[in-house]
Amino acid sequence: MTLIEFDNQRWAGGMKAEFEGKIYDVINCDFEEKTVGLDIKGLLVEIPHTLCTIVDELKIVNEPVFDGDGDITDNTFYTIKEWNHLKGWGVFIEFVKECYDLNYGKINTTDDEIIFITGGWSCNERVIQAIQKNHLFMGLFWEASYKGGKMVFRLPKCENKQGVGL
Repeated sequence: MTLIEFDNQRWAGGMKAEFEGKIYDVINCDFEEKTVGLDIKGLLVEIPHTLCTIVDELKIVNEPVFDGDGDITDNTFYTIKEWNHLKGWGVFIEFVKECYDLNYGKINTTDDEIIFITGGWSCNERVIQAIQKNHLFMGLFWEASYKGGKMVFRLPKCENKQGVGL
């Protein structure tokens, strides 16, 4: 964490704040009144300082975790974004499927393709945002995106039984 004093304000770099189960990138700290941060979508949020906890970093989770609204938590978002490809992309797809709300969206799979349709549901759209932040997965498998929340990924077949491929 880096703190820089400027104009009686403390500006933070690399610091996170947790508030009501969500993680924010802190951009300004006035430790006596409020913390200003960016949420996962890049929106500015003012948090009363007494109600937030400064945390070091997001954590990788083994199973998807959801908040009270059924949305994935920031740690689950982070896990998708920073997925360890050595665990295998097939395991990644299964993790993402567990995050998806099929009451509103849809997942269609074939032997070599997976299609995510968000159904306009914000929880599913957040899962897609996390996938889009995983640059390795996007670079390897992204095929097409369509308005209305449809994304297509082309998945090569792999006969590796150790979970390294799909």
